[in-house]
Amino acid sequence: MPKSKVDRNYLPVFEKLGFDPVGESGGNHYGDCPFCGKSNKFYVNRTTGQYQCKSASCGSEGNIYNFLNQSYEMLWENHASFPWEDLSEHKNISVELLKHHGLVYEHGQWIIPVRNEKGTMVNLLFYDPQAKKPKPMGLTGMGQYLIGLDLLHKYDPKCPIYLTEGKWDQICLQELLGTKGVAIGVPGANSFRDEWIKPLEGRNVVICYDNDIDGEKGGTKAASKLLNICPKVKKIYWPEGLPDGFDIRDFYKSGQPLKELKKFIKKFRPEDDLSLEEVAEGNPIDEYPLLSSGKRPPLEEIIDIYRKYLFFTQTLIDALRCIFAVVISNQLEGCPLWLFIAGPPGYGKSELLTSTSEVTCCVNRSTVSRPTLVSGWKVGKDPSLIPKLIGKTLILKDFTEVLQMGKQQKEEVYAVLRGAFDGKVERDFGSGIMREYTGQFTMAAGVTNVLFAESNTTMGERSLTFRLPEMNSEHENILITAAISNSGKQVMMKEVLHKAAKSFLEYKIKEEDYPLIPVDYVLKIVALSRVVAYLRAAVDRDPYKDTILYQPMHELGSRIAIQLHKLMVALALQRYPAEVTEDDFRVIRKVALDSCSEWNLKIINVLVERDGLDLNEIAKLLATPKTTVKLHVDDLVLLKVIRVETHKTGEIGRPVSHYYLEEEIKDLWVKAGFEIKTTAPIEVEVKNDLNGHVTPIEPITLAKKFKIKKKVNPNGNHTPEPDNSGRKDNQAPRIRIKRMDKGFRKNKI
Repeated sequence: MPKSKVDRNYLPVFEKLGFDPVGESGGNHYGDCPFCGKSNKFYVNRTTGQYQCKSASCGSEGNIYNFLNQSYEMLWENHASFPWEDLSEHKNISVELLKHHGLVYEHGQWIIPVRNEKGTMVNLLFYDPQAKKPKPMGLTGMGQYLIGLDLLHKYDPKCPIYLTEGKWDQICLQELLGTKGVAIGVPGANSFRDEWIKPLEGRNVVICYDNDIDGEKGGTKAASKLLNICPKVKKIYWPEGLPDGFDIRDFYKSGQPLKELKKFIKKFRPEDDLSLEEVAEGNPIDEYPLLSSGKRPPLEEIIDIYRKYLFFTQTLIDALRCIFAVVISNQLEGCPLWLFIAGPPGYGKSELLTSTSEVTCCVNRSTVSRPTLVSGWKVGKDPSLIPKLIGKTLILKDFTEVLQMGKQQKEEVYAVLRGAFDGKVERDFGSGIMREYTGQFTMAAGVTNVLFAESNTTMGERSLTFRLPEMNSEHENILITAAISNSGKQVMMKEVLHKAAKSFLEYKIKEEDYPLIPVDYVLKIVALSRVVAYLRAAVDRDPYKDTILYQPMHELGSRIAIQLHKLMVALALQRYPAEVTEDDFRVIRKVALDSCSEWNLKIINVLVERDGLDLNEIAKLLATPKTTVKLHVDDLVLLKVIRVETHKTGEIGRPVSHYYLEEEIKDLWVKAGFEIKTTAPIEVEVKNDLNGHVTPIEPITLAKKFKIKKKVNPNGNHTPEPDNSGRKDNQAPRIRIKRMDKGFRKNKI
């Protein structure tokens, strides 16, 4: 199916900032240049946002973001004449502070610059103080961004991040914080977009929304999304007695110091918060008019509905989006998308999967067997499931039952599924019945961690995996509390969730909806698919002799790349207009790594952090027995993922093997968007010469220093001092070797 870039229209952005198009030529709009004023010299491509002034004296050109920055810089040149005092009085913020944050003014409106974490101008907010309900409004089509992200690199990365509502609160809170934190403004309390999460990952976050119902709900929503990716999440709990709508700017005007504000900040506890009260109370379907409007609701609203009934961490949001992507991918041509949602019982995967039961293109089953998939029953209509699945999505609540079947039964199911994935299933029965089906379907299946005991080759490496990580004790308590709160309300919960999934997924994708995957993401997917191909390859051994049955080889990454590419497109299609974001790639990367062999990935992660470790060090870092680690390390050596180098620690003692990532793997790892943080191995010196000379040896990791105890013989030469205490006559003589940290040990010579 052809793919075309969404028909974006950046022309309103140029018009808002002074460009007046007078005609069109070659697909470009032209008019007077807003920078130099030359007549009909300025050309704009409304779809790409590229612009150029063809005047030799001007030469302005670039993309839409260059235009924003150039327009802003031109306005700032006149900042001395701006009515700063009027805005200062209107917002009760000092002139110096307003200037410091770079506001500009034109035609009765104040313009607030919005930059991303790299400092690139990505939007401009327009604020009209004379409006009936003044509120900063961004440029049409430029998206919504967190305000103040460019401050992140200016402060200590260990500083907490404080989230506020809007620019004015952000200005005031940053002034209160000084260098003790970074204030980030959220465009509005009612939504917290998934793409805003990435810059906050790994940081301690404090939610400081307004003292009203929207601030309470919005703060809880934002905190819930951040719980799983931020070490600490706190929230401001305004004291009783404050007026409705009291905010950070009001606190700033009161003149109180930061330490007084911190008295209201406490650790966010969902079980004590509004979100869990909503779970307990439940919400009738009539409260969601968009679900019955016949239009596709925004993804954020669908997620909010799920959050009211489930303890919805970011991981569960990602899992739901992946399930939705599998269903949406039914409308995309090419290799089908099969995805396992893996995690322990009770983690919420069943609720996500079964919520699709009313979607027309979904076929929900608890589990399957070979007779269910392809039946040999010869009386009446063919009852086989396979022909009912073609062109649809199979939703399996529990694939674990298949994994726990007998070996022969399980292999029969695998054989049918392998054929179905490839588009053709054939089976002869002894009764004379011949079943033959042509066509493909997508699949999303829940499964416990028993899946990881299976070889990746059992399904012919045809599926991807999304793994739910282990929860900490706090999250377990919250999840159990939510389950208790929902007791007796399952019918209502299912009704609402089923309706939400149906309203979102029963959307016919049009040709113009298809997003264009940027080249840099395509290159990352290529590298990522090759990494997965290496790390999910298996080495088959004789179960009794532990001998390798044949030379192992990894698969070609083309199938993986096609699946990851299709998953990314389906994730992007969940928004309108469809556009691939870094958040989509974050999900893709998680699915890719979750699809690798767990042990292979663990070992690679260790060597990525520190290359050149020996077996003992790897085992210690993984908290795993050395024999288990050796088996998987040997596999990775055979698969040419890592290489082994043997280093002598001297003339005495056995050589030590050290393991390094192959250069090709390092290169692919970086191209896939990961970092290599290997530390240089330690170069040590060992007294290993019998004459007492100190000689350097090859660099190794964590090598120990040894010193041999010597005596001088009558000829004046240094010789080792024999240690014959307790030695039998037929034993080799021993020498004493003194280790600097642990006394003596005995080695044969």
